[in-house]
Amino acid sequence: MSETSLVLFASHRLPVARMGLSGWVRKMPLFEYADLDIHDGEQALLAILRHQPDIAILDINLPKMNALEVVKILEKNHSKTKTILWGSGTELSLISMIQVQSFGLSVLTFEDDQQDLQDCLSAIHKGKSYISNSFFSSVSSAPSDSNKPSSLQSRFAHVAIQKLTDREKTVMKLISGGKSTVQIADHLCLSHRTIDSYRLKIAKKLNLKGKNTLLLFAHENKDVWQCL
Repeated sequence: MSETSLVLFASHRLPVARMGLSGWVRKMPLFEYADLDIHDGEQALLAILRHQPDIAILDINLPKMNALEVVKILEKNHSKTKTILWGSGTELSLISMIQVQSFGLSVLTFEDDQQDLQDCLSAIHKGKSYISNSFFSSVSSAPSDSNKPSSLQSRFAHVAIQKLTDREKTVMKLISGGKSTVQIADHLCLSHRTIDSYRLKIAKKLNLKGKNTLLLFAHENKDVWQCL
C-alpha cells in the first residue's frame, strides 16, 4: 500500500451512525477518506471498482446487495481492496469464520470505538486482518443453536485436524473449551511461551490470520474438537 490508504465507507444506517465512523476515519493519519454518499451494495460495488480504494468498510446488511455479495464479486474481479464488515453483534454473528478467512475479511461491531477502528485500519495497512473482541463476545453470547457449526464447517474442521500433531490437537481442544494460554500452560505443565508458539504454528497450518481468528475457529467448531 502507499503511505496514505484510501478508505471508502458504505452504509444505509441513520446519518449519525455514518457520520460518527466516517468522522473517526477523517481524523486518522495515514488514511484518506473517500467522501462518497453510498447507501446500498450496488453503489458500493461500482464505487470500489471505479476508485479502487485500499480499504472498504461495508455495512453487513446493505440494501440491494449485501456486503458478502459485494465481496464475492470483488474477489472474482481480483480486487485488491481489503474489506471491513461493520454491523451489530447479532448481524455479524451469522457470518462463519470460514467466510471471514476465505475472503481475508476484517470485522468491527457497533460497540467498537475509535481506538478499535484505528487498530483495525492500522492492521490492514500492515497487510493483516483484524477481528474485534466485541465480535468474539457476540459470537460467544449467541444462542446455542446459532453456534452449531454447519456441515461445511464441520468437514473443514475435520480436515484441519489431520494437519495437526497430537499435542496441537490437545491445545485446540483446550482452546475450544475456553481455556486461556496461562490455563493451558498450567494444564500441560508447559510455559505460556510454549503455548503461544503452539498457537502460532496451529494458526499457520490452518491458514488462520488476524487477531482472535484461532480462538473463533476453535469456538465455532467446538463440538468437533471436544470429540478428540
